Amino acid sequence: MKKAFKLIFGGIAALVLLVIVLLVVDISNDDKETAREDTNEQTTDEESFKTYAENITGRSFVKDVSLVDNHSVITFYGDFDEFKAAKPDSNLTEEDYKGYFETGDAVKKILVIENVRLLRQFPTLNGAKMTLPYDGNTYSIELNRETVNEYLGFNVEDLKTEDDSWNEKFLDPIGYDEEKRNNFFNEFGDVE
Repeated sequence: MKKAFKLIFGGIAALVLLVIVLLVVDISNDDKETAREDTNEQTTDEESFKTYAENITGRSFVKDVSLVDNHSVITFYGDFDEFKAAKPDSNLTEEDYKGYFETGDAVKKILVIENVRLLRQFPTLNGAKMTLPYDGNTYSIELNRETVNEYLGFNVEDLKTEDDSWNEKFLDPIGYDEEKRNNFFNEFGDVE
């Protein structure tokens, strides 16, 4: 009888210990998930974002810059005539316009590099979207931070210009390499 009591008591004690361990692990996972949610809930300062976005390549021809649900949204004018109608006092010419966007490759370079640069510069952005109509086509790209980081194999928000990691890990090997840039664009972009 004593032996049976010890076995039952030992089994109950082991079961209680197992339940306690499972509860601690579950609480720890809940804390990690809450921390992850808190990071995702951080928002980007719109004024800082817009000020920075004023310096992207092709900025003179940007029609609209906004933040929507913590995603950057940048739209370029549809063509030079639309640009000139909106900014009749601008000294920029149609040749200047064509100089920025003369090839689909130049457009893709702007879309890829500038959107990843925004994700690098603003770690609280959840994503970046840009639309650039040119020469009868509409080029667009839409990046989700997690998907981009997974695709690249590193976190773009960790890259810095000060230590050259921005150039070494992204700009030179992907942004300025036509084949890799096109692969990146094909993964996240679209031409209609």
